[in-house]
Amino acid sequence: MAAHAVLFGALYYKAHGFTFGEPLYFEDAAYRALTGRTVFVDFYFFYGPLMVTPTAWLARIVGLFPAYGVYYVATYLAGLYCLYVVLVALAGRRAMTPWFLLFAIGFFNPIT
Repeated sequence: MAAHAVLFGALYYKAHGFTFGEPLYFEDAAYRALTGRTVFVDFYFFYGPLMVTPTAWLARIVGLFPAYGVYYVATYLAGLYCLYVVLVALAGRRAMTPWFLLFAIGFFNPIT
């Protein structure tokens, strides 16, 4: 999980922002929420409100683009942790390591 966090940090630093995960769509929705518009009332959003409101709250502190980056990486790492918990429950701590490595690589690329 730490390797994924470092990888995302390096990608964010190199590209000066995220260029994957449809950032413009989510950043635009977060900007609308940040300016006082209400999700599903003032504008349509394809996902649930927890995909936009935490980013908008965090954007008040660190700015919109870093807030999206932090929230994206945090939810990604939370998903990896859930994968880890499920694999430990299903395969045990020792047997889950190769499965976790395989799925973590696939988790990085949604196409896989």
